[in-house]
Amino acid sequence: MFKNKTTITFRNAIIAVAAVVFGLFFIIGFHRPYVENANFNDPLFTWPLLVFVALLLLAAIGIVVWSVVLSVKRGDFAASHVNLVPVRKISLSVAGGIFLLLLITFVAGSSHELVINGNTFANVFWLKAANMFTVSSVVLVIIASLILIYSSVKRHV
Repeated sequence: MFKNKTTITFRNAIIAVAAVVFGLFFIIGFHRPYVENANFNDPLFTWPLLVFVALLLLAAIGIVVWSVVLSVKRGDFAASHVNLVPVRKISLSVAGGIFLLLLITFVAGSSHELVINGNTFANVFWLKAANMFTVSSVVLVIIASLILIYSSVKRHV
């Protein structure tokens, strides 16, 4: 990705908005008691946080779709090598690896009932789906961190 002033400004704006939204969520009215049961919290800024996260998710999905369409239009997937880099092989490996990770974490995911706010939640599909996304996210963050460490060590050696 090309870094220019607009990209950096946009990134910093997203970070600033995220800091404000999460700050409001945790600092102002976080320990407000829930009306129906005072044993639970009802944070004041829950809805703005949920809307912000939903907008980020939609933006990420939109960027992925736009990127794939742009790559197909340019013919990036048609060429197997670009500047001696096996582009098609890397793209298919990454996509296949993520699909395989999601599949494994869904199948191996827990489907034990949860008690949430005093109510039992027993929908097997959504329990496994939540576990799949949580575990897959952690695995992908660990992989990204290891690659970052490896590339910085390799560059300085």
